Amino acid sequence: MAIVKKALYSLLPDISFGAYLNALFDAIAASAETLREYLQETIAESNPSTADETLDEWRSALEVDDALGNDALVGTYASTGGQSYSYLHEQLQSEYPNIVLTVTGVFAYTISGYVNTSSDFLRVQALVDRLFPLYDVCTYNVTTLSGSSVARCGLGITGAAITGNLEEDQ
Repeated sequence: MAIVKKALYSLLPDISFGAYLNALFDAIAASAETLREYLQETIAESNPSTADETLDEWRSALEVDDALGNDALVGTYASTGGQSYSYLHEQLQSEYPNIVLTVTGVFAYTISGYVNTSSDFLRVQALVDRLFPLYDVCTYNVTTLSGSSVARCGLGITGAAITGNLEEDQ
């Protein structure tokens, strides 16, 4: 808290500002300290080796039995690049229900199915690049139903059009 307060005072000229400014800087410094603690806790909970409150969620996501302990949880997290294939499949299904993940080998999987547009296919690739372990080999067998991201359908009526100036009294 003292570091934030010193930083705030360093922005001002070297004169006395009174009790009001001291109270304001104390409040800002306390808020910054609360934010720092929150961020440290969030970072700690984002890794199963340091998590405390979210251990049940980690066990569920990585499909590790409670009886195996935290070492098995950390080992599973490290060996799969952070997530199990069923978790990754659920993530794909939540975004694109027509996409299926199939494990084809130890470090290989196939993504198959169909998406509506080429933009959707690029989003599937981006999701895979962001979530899946880098050492795994991915084979895509995805059909794109439309080449563009704009759908065109409907009925049209054509007819004769008159162009130019229309003169009255002809």
